[in-house]
Amino acid sequence: MPEQMKPIRIKRASDYDDTPVVVPLIWEDVDGEEHSEEFKGYPGRISTVTVLELPNISFDGNSVAMFDLFRTVFDEDYDRFHAFVTDPDHAVSAESLVEIARALVEQKIDRPTQPSAP
Repeated sequence: MPEQMKPIRIKRASDYDDTPVVVPLIWEDVDGEEHSEEFKGYPGRISTVTVLELPNISFDGNSVAMFDLFRTVFDEDYDRFHAFVTDPDHAVSAESLVEIARALVEQKIDRPTQPSAP
């Protein structure tokens, strides 16, 4: 029989927050005209494990994990969000999806996205 380890005491995550936020997306149509669309989201619902997995979601193209994150955050607005990002008229790039996921996680951990230096 294998040796049993000493029990490891784990702590409940204290950063769960069910406060909704408005997530605005700005996009350009084929004529270059800007539009915006807003979605209600709950970044505080993102699990600590998902926060730790974000680099893998971002770099290995794991769209299933990314859309699980979006499903968790956008909840009742998810179907509308999914329709928006998969609509060929919006042509949302993979890089934009990663940026949305990063911004949501940064909102969760209270580290707002900073623009890149030129």
